[in-house]
Amino acid sequence: MLKPSRVALAAVIGLAAFSLPALADDASAPDITSVPMNSDVSAPTTDSSTGGVSVSATLQIPTITTVDSSMSEAAIRDALSGNFAAHVKELQSLTATSIKIPEIDITVVTTGDAPSTTNATYKDIELDNVKNGVAGGFSIGSSSSSQGSEGTATFGKIAASYLDVGALLGFYFGGVSGTEMVPVQKNVTLEGGTFTGPNSKCTIGKETLDEFDARPLKMALGQVIAATQGLKDAEGKMSPEGAKIIVPFFIDLFESLKSTPITLGGFNCSGTSADTNAPFQFSTGTISIDGFAPGIIPGMSLNNLKVSGSGVDVTLDNAAIKPTDLSAPFAALTAAGDLLSDDWFSANARKLIPAWGGFSLKGLDVTGPDPTSPGNQVNVKVGSFDLSLDKYVNGIPSAISTSATAVVAPVPNDPTDDGLQLLRQAGITTANLNFDFSASWDKPTRTIAIDKLALSDPELFISSMSMVLGNASDTLFDANNDTATAAAQALTFNSMHLTFTDRGAGDKIVPLLAQQQNTDAQTFRTAAAGQAAGAVLALLGATDDANTLSQAVSAFVLGKAKTLDVTIKAKDSSGVPLATLEDPQNQSDPTTLLALLSVTGSSE
Repeated sequence: MLKPSRVALAAVIGLAAFSLPALADDASAPDITSVPMNSDVSAPTTDSSTGGVSVSATLQIPTITTVDSSMSEAAIRDALSGNFAAHVKELQSLTATSIKIPEIDITVVTTGDAPSTTNATYKDIELDNVKNGVAGGFSIGSSSSSQGSEGTATFGKIAASYLDVGALLGFYFGGVSGTEMVPVQKNVTLEGGTFTGPNSKCTIGKETLDEFDARPLKMALGQVIAATQGLKDAEGKMSPEGAKIIVPFFIDLFESLKSTPITLGGFNCSGTSADTNAPFQFSTGTISIDGFAPGIIPGMSLNNLKVSGSGVDVTLDNAAIKPTDLSAPFAALTAAGDLLSDDWFSANARKLIPAWGGFSLKGLDVTGPDPTSPGNQVNVKVGSFDLSLDKYVNGIPSAISTSATAVVAPVPNDPTDDGLQLLRQAGITTANLNFDFSASWDKPTRTIAIDKLALSDPELFISSMSMVLGNASDTLFDANNDTATAAAQALTFNSMHLTFTDRGAGDKIVPLLAQQQNTDAQTFRTAAAGQAAGAVLALLGATDDANTLSQAVSAFVLGKAKTLDVTIKAKDSSGVPLATLEDPQNQSDPTTLLALLSVTGSSE
């Protein structure tokens, strides 16, 4: 496993600390210290488990200028040069009118099978108006990094109006008491930048954040690293002893911070494919990230996505990923305590599934090669799509809804599919579909309600179904597959309602069916209506309900009625076991089920 040098780690953490702004009182009369000096610190580390790979870092700070600083230039330099932890208390109580570092250069050299050299430069670093570890201004004028032929990244000014250095260091290094979250940074802006690679160039938009809050971690990062050293098994995996330290740390980490929403200005990339040399372009508009909250992975929304390349063009007005709640997995891990082991993780995998809220999109438009017709293009559009997942039980959402509108796609021209050919002959060469599904489990009534399963083409048809299943106990969601399967087999059928509305499909398709029978459309409809009505009576018998349904079916097939409704209910209030409905003997002779079910219908 590759280990970064402590110098590089300290430098990065130090810069991160100074990249978060803070508020303070004015300092007194100036006492300026300016010391030009080159620091050249190299601290290689070698890990024999990776075949002798080593990493060394060199950090150079030509000049540090302080005004009324409670820390000397030498102490600041020492902290940034690898001995950061030794100066945590000084930094937490730091007072200064200003601290300015014109430039910091970091070089990281990796040796081994894949040697590389990474250079990073930070310019015009300023920390102003600092008192007791709280600063009233912070900025980095610009930054850049490069890694050989892999590419170069440059960023504009980073600035913030508030930085609580003590709170930030307490978050990472400990030494600060308290359980309440406090502001760490406010009014942060990153002016964007560019990335230039061997085959591409990207521009990155402005980033803004109003406030980031945190509380001290229960175990400091350094303590966790020290406590888990050597706690690995023969295969290099974290041992159960190590997991008992790492798992609570990461839970605490996720629950120790929050923020206001983050706004990114978007990306714009262009270049050529390294494999085919074909040009490509990728761009987005504004990207919004919800605020972080304890135990929550925030949702995000992306606007105006455009992708083109290799003959495919994609545009998307908006895509959103909904938040993910980690509270259930965290509760399971916390309750396990010292029981954490490979066996525990295998037995409790379902409890560790986070509650993801789903995703949505709007305005998708894709144009690309037609797989069924080489040399031609095909266009597919989706007006909107949504997937919502809620009320998780043992890692399974017990409330689900999904919908799509204006799904526009060509009807495939497949000569081997008679159904598709019939649609195309009827002039239906493009489908415009809407889809809607929602279902939920109700624990008190032990029912699963499929509230809607609908499919429609506004100019052709509207179809929908609803259903209620009974005897749905919470063992349906049991982590034991055998238990869950047994619960599913014990479900009962309570009711079903079907609706079909002809919005023009019949008028387009019936003439073609009639032509195949060498007759006219009305004669074909009359014959088909008689057959359908007779089949209903033959199946259900000459009851009042059967006669009503038979007449409704006949009117619908004749075209006199445009909507047909059919309702099927279990005669017993406790429902009919699904096993009974699935019995092969009953399926071969459906009349045997009529003693258990009632079927009614109407048309209009």
